[in-house]
Amino acid sequence: MLMSTSTPASAGLHRAMLVAPTRQLFASRDVQETRALVSRVMKPHALNIASGRQSLDARMHHLGFGDVSISRLCYGAEVQIEPGELEDFFLVMMPLQGRAQVRSGFDTLESQPDVASVISPHLGTAMRWSADCDQLMVRIARPFRSAC
Repeated sequence: MLMSTSTPASAGLHRAMLVAPTRQLFASRDVQETRALVSRVMKPHALNIASGRQSLDARMHHLGFGDVSISRLCYGAEVQIEPGELEDFFLVMMPLQGRAQVRSGFDTLESQPDVASVISPHLGTAMRWSADCDQLMVRIARPFRSAC
């Protein structure tokens, strides 16, 4: 699904909630550690650096509100991410910079600062993030969505 994002709104949220040191969940240069820590917030997934000449410089900020959470994540290297089906949550991803190629089911989308992606829990998903990709993500649990 394509969505247009508002740069001022996402920039304001970014400054207000997701750059404070108290919101930083982790910073790591280790692929396995990063995968494990992101998996705790999102779900278990495969994470691979796309080129052997790059090194990871990942950081994640996080703020939870029960069934909804907001995260900011960057890897600092071009990476391939394969979570498969999200199963129990929807994921809205809005790049603050860089780009992410998102394949969900049979559809592929090039997400960038003016194009967000929304991933359904029922579709197999794979992504490739550019080295400069820095994303604002909203995770919405299915029970929360079903109650609305």
